[in-house]
Amino acid sequence: SGEYILGVEDLDHYQGEDAALKTWERYKADLDNLQGNERVWVLFSHVGADSRERKTITSYLDIIGTQLEAYKQEGAAVFLYNLSQKPSAPVLPPAS
Repeated sequence: SGEYILGVEDLDHYQGEDAALKTWERYKADLDNLQGNERVWVLFSHVGADSRERKTITSYLDIIGTQLEAYKQEGAAVFLYNLSQKPSAPVLPPAS
């Protein structure tokens, strides 16, 4: 019923490694807030098949949930995850 958009617009003042770390912290916090939902669609647009951002986010989602569907086209991909089961152990961020 609800809609949620993950964003990092407020991170413009960070640069270099600080930006990468702050971006990941923001993504992780946003994804963690979605835990408990059975159906979470994650859409990537304007990214290549080898996008590090996409791989990092989907790797983390694979840890905290179960991928149910995946559709990929050139420049875009959409994934459906079940995030209703919380992990039993603390989760560390994926290695960059």
